[in-house]
Formats: sequence, structure tokens, C-alpha cells
Amino acid sequence: MWTTRKCSLICLKKRDVLTMYMKKIVLLFLIISAAGLFFGVSEKPEILEYINIYETEPENLNAHEYLQAEVRGRDIIEELLESMIYSEKDFTEFVSAGEVGGIITGGAVNEINLDLQNRTDTRLIINLPLGLYFKAFDETVQNMVLTESMSVSVEAGGRVSFTARAACMNIYKDFPGDDDTFGIDMIDRLESGGALLELLNILGDNKSEFEVVQAAIWILQDNPPENIIYGALEYDDGERAVSEAQYEQAVRLVETAKR
Repeated sequence: MWTTRKCSLICLKKRDVLTMYMKKIVLLFLIISAAGLFFGVSEKPEILEYINIYETEPENLNAHEYLQAEVRGRDIIEELLESMIYSEKDFTEFVSAGEVGGIITGGAVNEINLDLQNRTDTRLIINLPLGLYFKAFDETVQNMVLTESMSVSVEAGGRVSFTARAACMNIYKDFPGDDDTFGIDMIDRLESGGALLELLNILGDNKSEFEVVQAAIWILQDNPPENIIYGALEYDDGERAVSEAQYEQAVRLVETAKR
């Protein structure tokens, strides 16, 4: 009689506890889904399997499975809550606060490489805004500017390496190489910063080709003669990259940005 009573109590407790955890888990999934904050949680097969099995048939668990399910349910909730805790700021703010470090190096004429370290115990979402300004430590090398905004996520204490779309800013200086390193700033500190940011927005709205983007930035920054631009940007086979039509388009967009 005692054994039967004990089993009934365990089965009742199983259903109550499992129902409680399943409601919490499903609710959290709905919240995360609605907010667009999955960050890989929805791709964990063990979580989906847990929900599929125990959401529909919790009463089929024996006492051992119940204990495992109770512990796993608590772990899943903790994982979901942790995935929703993060800090999101612009790259420059994280760097100023000492929360992000790393190294920024050159690459192709239209790209810049970033290797960043999260120095905190919280997951970070790092926003790189349009117009982020990369200042070369070697003064003979061109500075660069971000031509497309982007965001990256890096786990607590983790690292992330990626390539960002950028353009060169100083036609009379050398192109950046893999060994060239950069610091960061915002172009609003530059004398031409307002016009440059406006130009970048216009170029983005027009979905301009890179040749137009690069020519326009050089024109705004250095105003070189047309032939200098033709000679500065070439394909691997030596053929000039910027056509006359692209140059004329760049000039028009710069004039618009200055108004």
C-alpha cells in the first residue's frame, strides 16, 4: 500500500514539474522567436528532441527519467536565459571601455580584416556603423572607411575574426597590405566627415559598384585629376578598373553629397 501511494505521488509530481518546465521552455522559445534572438539555440537538436518527447508524453517517464528530465529542464531554461543576456554597443564604445581588444589589418583594396577579443564575461553584439574610420599606423599607407554597416556576435571571453567591406581614402598614399595595422575612429572627426558620411549613404542607396565607390571617396578626399584615378585602380591584368562612365557617375554623386 505504501509502495502504491509512493508511486502515485511520484507520478503526480512528475506531471506537475514537467508541465511547469515545459510551459516555461515553450514560453521562452516563443519569446526568443518573436524577438529574433535565437543565436543558435533553436539549432540544438537535444533541446528540440527534449521538447518533442516530453511536451506530449510526460506521464510515460519512469522515476529515473523524471529526475533526468527535471534536471535537463532546469539546464535548458538556464541556457535560454543566458542566450538572452548580452551587451550591444558600437565598436568604438566597446574599445573605449576596454571591453574589446584585437587587431585590424589590411587586405584587399575593398576589404579590411578584424580579429577581435571579448574581454568581458558577457556575450557581446558589436555594431560596426557605416563610416567607421580605420586610421593606418603607417602614415605612408591609406586610411580606410567602412562602406557597409554590420554587426557581429562574440561569446563571453571569446574571439571572432571576419572581413568587412571598406574603401581606401587617400589616393596619393600606398594601398594597405596584410602587414599594415589600423586604429579606429569615426569620420565625423574629419573635416570632410559630414560630406563623406552623406556620400557613403548615397552610394549605398544607389547600390553603386565598388569602382564608383572608390573613385567617389578619392574625389571627395583628394580631388585628384581624372587620369590619376584611372591609373590608381587597376585589375590584376593591368587594365584600368574605373571606366569613364563610372568616373562621371562618381563626380555627380560627390557633388550631390556636398550640397
